Amino acid sequence: MYKILLVEDMDLIRRNILEMIDWESCGCQVIAQARNGEQGLLAYEQAPADIVITDIKMPVMDGLTMIRQIKQLNPQAQFILLTAYEEFDYAKQAISMGIHSYLLKHELDPSVLLAELKKLCQAIETKENYYFLNKSDLLRRHLNEGIPLEDSCLPLYPWSGWTALILLENRDLCAPDSAPAFRRLVHNLRKSLPKEQYTGYSLSQSLCMFLIKTASSSRTIAADPAFNCF
Repeated sequence: MYKILLVEDMDLIRRNILEMIDWESCGCQVIAQARNGEQGLLAYEQAPADIVITDIKMPVMDGLTMIRQIKQLNPQAQFILLTAYEEFDYAKQAISMGIHSYLLKHELDPSVLLAELKKLCQAIETKENYYFLNKSDLLRRHLNEGIPLEDSCLPLYPWSGWTALILLENRDLCAPDSAPAFRRLVHNLRKSLPKEQYTGYSLSQSLCMFLIKTASSSRTIAADPAFNCF
């Protein structure tokens, strides 16, 4: 289910968009609404959305300013701009920022909105598949070839000290109970580790990666308390 943030200062337009299509039928869910860019940015920080549908001209903070700040948080975020003819110069600015999805408000109807959503959802799925496949390969190289984490393009937290990379893989895929058992294992590990001490990525149903912040200042990190749960 793709998460949608809707940012529009006019209540009537916002309600019309919400009622325009069956969101769940196209694999989407509107998780938050906002009346201006400032509220939209706060909503995104609290619950990041896959797609942000936003007006351009709004009070307090306009849509372009909000987009710039969201893109700093997540360069992969997708946007659909709602614009009018007289605002087309703003849309051209958005295009220069790499955002090509914009809809004219007076032409907005269910088929137009649905087509744009499907296009963006497909783009997100394609990027995610490519990213996870390449990230999985990169993690294997870190483990098997000893490539330093500092040379990685992985989104690492700016931790000081030592960080351990742990890749968990379920290789017993033929066993009928292996997938649920693997999920339980990952869930229990996440519950056991303090949230400020690790970040985790589910790469697939059978592959999961943990980055563990260690308290040790030496390379012998296996005795670190964070590893007790493993």
